[in-house]
Amino acid sequence: MTAAVELTNPDWLGPLVSRTFHGRDVFAPVAARLALGAPLGEAGPAVDPGTLVRLPEPVVRAEPGRLTAEVLTVDHFGNVQLAAPGALLDGLPQRLLVNGREAVRGRTFGDAPPGALVVYPDSADLVAIAVNTGRAADTLQTTPGALITITTP
Repeated sequence: MTAAVELTNPDWLGPLVSRTFHGRDVFAPVAARLALGAPLGEAGPAVDPGTLVRLPEPVVRAEPGRLTAEVLTVDHFGNVQLAAPGALLDGLPQRLLVNGREAVRGRTFGDAPPGALVVYPDSADLVAIAVNTGRAADTLQTTPGALITITTP
């Protein structure tokens, strides 16, 4: 069964609902009540699920010797997180190309020489790209939504 409601019941929300922290102020308290067995219908009025807008899935294309994936995030250190699961790195060689630039497959930043790109599965088990003592986003001149291609040389 699929159901959707508008989260309007003030008893189900945090004491103050900010404009930017809905995960903390709206979704977490509602999820807690649902986890405790409260009926979804008490959270607010029903919404026709057919009227909800679905966001497009991020791009992930895996082919032999080639992985193309959308940049999900760039953190404040300039590390680049892709939409691809980390398991797609399994079986790839140690030496790679990222958008035509030399890189190494590793587990930590130190697996690459200073200034070099390293491709690794991050803490969310997604493919990520970093530069040892640098900023991968600057090196690759990329931002969220862009496509990155990892190939074998």
